[in-house]
Amino acid sequence: MRMKKLMILATCAAIAAVACTKIHEVTPVTQGPEIGFGTWADVMTKGRTATDTNFGSGDKFNVFGSKTVSSTTSVVFNGDEVSFDGTNWNYSPARFWDPSASGYNFFAISPAELLPTDMSAAAKETAATTGAFSTKELTFDGTVAYDVLVAKKTPVAPAAYNTPVNLDFQHVASLVDVKIKKSYALKDATVTVTAISLENIVKKGTYNVASYVTTAGADLNKPVVAVANWTPAASEATGSFAGTTGAVGQYGYASVEGEALSGTPLNAFTSFVAMPQALVPATGANPQQIKISYTITTTVGETITHSNKTVAFAAFDTVDNKVNTDTQAATAWNPNTHYIYTLTLDAHKIDFTASITNWDSTVIYGYYNLVQ
Repeated sequence: MRMKKLMILATCAAIAAVACTKIHEVTPVTQGPEIGFGTWADVMTKGRTATDTNFGSGDKFNVFGSKTVSSTTSVVFNGDEVSFDGTNWNYSPARFWDPSASGYNFFAISPAELLPTDMSAAAKETAATTGAFSTKELTFDGTVAYDVLVAKKTPVAPAAYNTPVNLDFQHVASLVDVKIKKSYALKDATVTVTAISLENIVKKGTYNVASYVTTAGADLNKPVVAVANWTPAASEATGSFAGTTGAVGQYGYASVEGEALSGTPLNAFTSFVAMPQALVPATGANPQQIKISYTITTTVGETITHSNKTVAFAAFDTVDNKVNTDTQAATAWNPNTHYIYTLTLDAHKIDFTASITNWDSTVIYGYYNLVQ
């Protein structure tokens, strides 16, 4: 009886990292402690900003996993939901490490609601054994920010069976910020954005995990991602999104006027999670673009209104204070990439030049003979 109690206590100590809330009596010869999942950072989940890199209570992911015993691979997790309570990652029913297995492989996607509700048993088996699967049709509508995260393929060797599986998630959506500033010429003027929106943005589609990097190196086992992994929906695929309006407080180009930028730019769009997509050229049909209306009020009280001006994202340059040069910023919004666009509002100042016209070349002689 004493030996049995010691065995149970040893089991709880081995799985303490995943919160031993109940005692599981196990037979060490055939199975090990419960399979648990660890916490990790350097990720951004739904509803978080780009600088918030921690999971929060209530976050979830779906996990797929398989094991290999005597060259035979079998499914262990087939899309099971794992949720975070603020301290531990939990799932049910429990699975246990099999010491006779030569290895395990795990794949995962977050947030948990991204998988199709009618995902077939065959599709789940394929996901568990190869990591290949597709999401349901997702709509990036500005209210539900699907920051789609896919974990690297995570192989686990027997030496690590009794430790939590540490999944490293990668972003497969795009992150877009739009900042508005004013030119140095308008530094004394009051510039106010009255309306701003993103237009013709592809907002609906599905994401397909097809393969993983197999070359050894920093990206080993990382999902192979590209714009091509996203398939736009057949209908209602594009939309417009309203941004933040207000005063524009920053002016200047640090490399041009010789003085530091002043004030704070207007953050019209901050951490806008977008579906990856190719950018239509500015001269093409329905390019992804910024539409903006704004007013300029001078120090003498004159107000000038500009309405519904548009700038295509494909027209942005990589160098500040350049316009439509050959240094194009991007031809696509790629997965796992953060894009920061700065739009400078400028105006043509009324200037004067002066010259003096020479005297008329005609010489008129006048004579008068005054006799008193």
